[in-house]
Amino acid sequence: MSGPGNTPKREPQRFAACLYPQRSLGRRGRRWAIGLVALAICAGSIVPIALGAWPVAGFLGLDLAALWLAFRMNERDGRRYEEVAVDPAAVVLRQHDPRGWVREHRFPTPAASFRVDRREPVGIVAMTLGVPGRLVGFGHFLNPPDRESFADAFGRALAAARVANRVASGEIRR
Repeated sequence: MSGPGNTPKREPQRFAACLYPQRSLGRRGRRWAIGLVALAICAGSIVPIALGAWPVAGFLGLDLAALWLAFRMNERDGRRYEEVAVDPAAVVLRQHDPRGWVREHRFPTPAASFRVDRREPVGIVAMTLGVPGRLVGFGHFLNPPDRESFADAFGRALAAARVANRVASGEIRR
């Protein structure tokens, strides 16, 4: 109920983001790429086999196996992601690895520091979050433009959460 002497309490803004690695080639594209390479290997091994140099086909097969393994490792690594949440009380970073393991880092919002390492001409090359004595790197798999936009949004959200924390604690008045 709101009236002249009773203003409604507004819930502080909350920031949450999931950071995923960029994968430019989907499952269907990987299948096509491996299929085309396999076709090229078969076509390229016909002449050596006809001339009696059959081990060449085996080595070309190893190349195909190495390509398949590289795609599998890339697909597995693509299941890595990070969750970041900010509210007036805490900043939470959850890092999920491809095996399903989760590492959670929790920092009090007033003490949390967010740092970016910027190098020209690339831009942001690293982001860290933490408190003095305990810093955690994150977002390393993002491309430079995504790092820039995330760092901007996250920095604004952290500043707003700090203000909301100070308002809630009575340190400052609205």
